[in-house]
Amino acid sequence: MNARDLLVLGADDDELNLLGQDDEDALGAVPARRGLKSKKRALVNAIKSEIPGAPNQEPKMWPLPFPLVTFTAVSGTALDATARTQRPYKGSRITTVVGRVGASAAGILVGINTLLVGQVNQLAGRGTLPGEMFSPTSFDNSLAITNAEPGIDIIVGYTVTAGLAGADRIDVATALVGLSYG
Repeated sequence: MNARDLLVLGADDDELNLLGQDDEDALGAVPARRGLKSKKRALVNAIKSEIPGAPNQEPKMWPLPFPLVTFTAVSGTALDATARTQRPYKGSRITTVVGRVGASAAGILVGINTLLVGQVNQLAGRGTLPGEMFSPTSFDNSLAITNAEPGIDIIVGYTVTAGLAGADRIDVATALVGLSYG
């Protein structure tokens, strides 16, 4: 194999795509097969090897819904949303939508202090992330979430900065989009 036979996964053309001209052991390089379909196949095979229990078919993007979380005057200031995957799943983008009803809900912030796949926390450290960080209009917030085997719980822990009064409430809807088979 020589330098002309190496290409980098994800390249959009059939030209010479190298990390180093004479580097046969370039990171991410694979023996070149001509054409975009072969590049796509190599990428799919790389993804398949990351998801345990994955069948031999192409992965698709699947949404994983979570139940609606509602903060009220009696719910407390910390609630969890839990979803259980039914097939091998690799989440990559979480989305949260926050709705506020009532005067006391207007100034209250919603935060995420836990993101668990099984028992493995997906946050790099302790603390609370702003819930709006994962709004539907946000960008550049893809995550490298741990693979989940079927039956594993994925938990998002929410907090609010203060309690609510009377009939006021804060609703939080959550979805996770990721690769799976089916």
